[in-house]
Amino acid sequence: MDTATYGMIEIVGFFGGVMGFALYQLRALRKLREEEARRAESGEEAPRPNRKSREDIFWDTLAKKHR
Repeated sequence: MDTATYGMIEIVGFFGGVMGFALYQLRALRKLREEEARRAESGEEAPRPNRKSREDIFWDTLAKKHR
């Protein structure tokens, strides 16, 4: 194949991947906004994530009993 053909394949593949990722992100944002709107209409409270800080994870790891 010609190098121009490889170049076109690379450009189409790269920009196709970027566009695909961008569309995926937009879709995820739209779903999130719809879910928030649904919760606001029903008066339901958003679930709070049960996240630990890095410091808590560090100390929990040290506190584990190693066998």
